[in-house]
Amino acid sequence: MDRHIQNLTRGQCKDGVVVPAVITSAPNALLYLLALMYCFLGIAIIADVFMCSIERITSTTRKVRCKNLRINRLITNENTPANEFINVRVWNPTVANLTLMALGSSAPEILLSIIEIITNNFRVGDLGPGTIVGSAAFNLLCITAVCIFCVSSPKTKRIEEIQVFAVTSLFSCFAYIWLLIILVVISPNVVELWEALMTLAFFLMLIVIAYATDKKICKPRRTWLRGLQMDKSNHQKFQEPIDDADNYLKKLSSEMACKNHEVKFLFTPMDMLADNRTLRQMSQYISQTYPNLSSDEQSKLLASKLTQLQFSASTIIEFSARVYSIKRGSSKVKLKVIRSGPIDIPLIFRYSTKNGVAKSGLHFLSKSETMQFTTNEKMKDIFVDLVENANWQPGDVFYVLLKLVEDNDDKKEKNVKIGQTYIASVRFPDDSASFVGEPMIANENQKYVRAFITRIGHHNEQTFSVYYETESVTAKCNEDYEGISDGILTFSENEYEKYIDVNIYDDLLEEKDETFNINLISATGVVTIGPNKRTVITIVCDDNMLRNIRNLRKLTSHYMLKMRHETNSWLEQIIESISVNAGDLSNATLADCLIHILVFPWKVLAALIPPASFMAGWSAFICALILIGLITAIVGDLASIFGCMVGLHDAVTAITLVALGTSLPDTFASKIAAQNDISADNAIGNITGSNAVNVFLGLGLPWTIAAMYWFMQNKVFIVDAGNLSFSVAIFLATSALCLVLLITRRHLTFFGKGELGGRIYPKTLSALILIILWLAYIFLSILQTLNYLSI
Repeated sequence: MDRHIQNLTRGQCKDGVVVPAVITSAPNALLYLLALMYCFLGIAIIADVFMCSIERITSTTRKVRCKNLRINRLITNENTPANEFINVRVWNPTVANLTLMALGSSAPEILLSIIEIITNNFRVGDLGPGTIVGSAAFNLLCITAVCIFCVSSPKTKRIEEIQVFAVTSLFSCFAYIWLLIILVVISPNVVELWEALMTLAFFLMLIVIAYATDKKICKPRRTWLRGLQMDKSNHQKFQEPIDDADNYLKKLSSEMACKNHEVKFLFTPMDMLADNRTLRQMSQYISQTYPNLSSDEQSKLLASKLTQLQFSASTIIEFSARVYSIKRGSSKVKLKVIRSGPIDIPLIFRYSTKNGVAKSGLHFLSKSETMQFTTNEKMKDIFVDLVENANWQPGDVFYVLLKLVEDNDDKKEKNVKIGQTYIASVRFPDDSASFVGEPMIANENQKYVRAFITRIGHHNEQTFSVYYETESVTAKCNEDYEGISDGILTFSENEYEKYIDVNIYDDLLEEKDETFNINLISATGVVTIGPNKRTVITIVCDDNMLRNIRNLRKLTSHYMLKMRHETNSWLEQIIESISVNAGDLSNATLADCLIHILVFPWKVLAALIPPASFMAGWSAFICALILIGLITAIVGDLASIFGCMVGLHDAVTAITLVALGTSLPDTFASKIAAQNDISADNAIGNITGSNAVNVFLGLGLPWTIAAMYWFMQNKVFIVDAGNLSFSVAIFLATSALCLVLLITRRHLTFFGKGELGGRIYPKTLSALILIILWLAYIFLSILQTLNYLSI
């Protein structure tokens, strides 16, 4: 404050490195403020070009040779070349976010800290460190508040990469704790060379740990196929030589469905692929057929194929028929619940009645009961009492629902599932048999298709059978589906609508859709075959979906090249910069013209930067970084002179005016990301990482330079811990509260179980809490800087 009072007394502030100071007056202070705002606008425009260059750099790919091993003739086509090349990204997304992206969004703060310490004879100033801490507080509190509030209600968005967010959050808090440790505990008011180097080294440590977390390097490998399990007998069977991989898989799937045990892999995926020839062949086939899919996507595809085997070995309970009939005058109706798959364990289930046209109390007695399958029991009869002398009319129907018992502790271990026919209808009858509904469509990965057969007409409660067979059309019998030549479907007692299941084989080959028929041949007794004696089944090849995705990715890349911000020539870039609305004059408005006039100098300056298409974006990156550094030097001078003219300390100017100005572009970018992205990762997931990078790089780099300079002079690098340490302590307290709020929002239903959005009142409350925390940080920091708080 003494320096500012002396300057005001003399009427002249100290000249900056680039910008001179004029006589102190209110109009001159206003001019400096307007110039400062105009420089913030310039930084935003140059930063946009800077980010385009970073996007171009991080999108760089390289060709990798992929060798195709011909192990099985069914897996590898003889015409396939021995070596194929695929494009893979050079930059890992997490590493790019913590290095180039963080540098792009925080370049002004980092460069301001470096420029200030170099131009200040390697002595620390208040503007650079204060801007970094103030910017961190604004980013974490205010930008997060904006992102929470801008998502439309009642929609919520969650952070998907929560592990990476946890790592960056911990490092963000640790970064500022580390500042307190080195400034207050280890060497008060002094930053030694090893401390500065350690601060810089934490930046590299953050990148390595975040990369390892993103790649799940420390995650146990056996969780890759969690839920898929195999006992030792099956493990030995998998090690036997196999000549026909496809038929082996079909056989294995059928065997698993009949075995009375679970399927469990007791070994890791890599061990499994090393010991099991068939699965190794599947993995190689997927890699060859879908080379443009990433390794993660190929792993998911292989896992989905194995999951189908798991479903085949599940215990499934369902009704034996979809519709049961009643006879006028009957006192009760009997329904059958059947169990398929492993039956060597007891199983508890619940059934309950639901009203349809027939009502509880008028036609039947409501019932809800828990029952149990004993070990090796396949069928269970349940009874529903009917109201005596009820007035049943054609079309009267009620329903019975099956449900697994929720408190069954070992349901996951039993691998129990509810089948398709978990709702049974009870209704009045007719008398013939035919198929129900239109031709059916089945995906290859469904494992089976179910066709329903119903009775039509009045009948007695005698048991009869219907004979059926399958007929190939374009699908091949026993290759695309399991052929049936002498199928028998038995209707017992009051079963009114039953079903036929036909197994579908997934051959892992891309092919056209294929069809086959199921024909009803004849029926026993007095029952006849109705008009719908044939149903058509169409097998849809889901393998084409991955080819379509691959083609879509190619088309997307093609059209994204046309939509990208970068231009192919310097001339195009310059012409676009001097044109209103990028040359689209027909759609230009008055506001577009005024904005063009306002930002014209900055647009022309940005146009002088090489296009991002040159030198893979590196030339634009370097030139934009230099321009941002020059403008940041001007910002530092303007902010310091303005603060001097109005009587503000540099530390106060840094945490308020400069921090806001350098963070506003990030605010708008995060708001757009929060509204348009499907998750909260890009909106707030990178804030904590950026804050950590600001400390480790924004303070670590200039402090290393200064500490090394004073070390060579046999002196120490002095850093006054007063204002900075207090500001850091307050920021740590507010950031901890902010993280607690985000965790609470993620887990509480009141907030919608998401970091962003939610109902209007909870999200407004969250945003207000964060804004109040930021105001409290600013207020307390100003009081301490002005010596109103002696801490």
